[in-house]
Amino acid sequence: MSGSGYHFEMEIEKELAQLNHTQFLNNDDDLYSVSLHFRLLRQHGDNVSFETDVFSKFKNDKGMFKTSLVADIQGMLCLYEASYLGVHGEDILDDALKFTTNHLKSYISATNVDSLLTRQAKHALKQSYHYGLPRLRDH
Repeated sequence: MSGSGYHFEMEIEKELAQLNHTQFLNNDDDLYSVSLHFRLLRQHGDNVSFETDVFSKFKNDKGMFKTSLVADIQGMLCLYEASYLGVHGEDILDDALKFTTNHLKSYISATNVDSLLTRQAKHALKQSYHYGLPRLRDH
């Protein structure tokens, strides 16, 4: 099924158009879900720049990303990928890139197990999914 993602492009566009972006992004406290939703919308041409504030709920009172997020490696990976879709002036995504890069590198160096998650983190740091070819990422 590799390389078949383009066959479903119209169906994907239709489903994304039906989503209530603000409701979904603002009502979810899960880093993975919010980051993935943001990334999908941004990749499909949705102007969700006004939505970058949804990531504010993951910051502490000092304006730093919460250290509790570090334990959510899948969420960190998804936020890392989403941060590459930022545009000029979206400082929170610049902060997200720095935060996730540092902590994913720490996770990799501290992990002795060659798990799928570790391999995904290594691959993401080596080459963000955003810069890869979509048809090569289909599984």
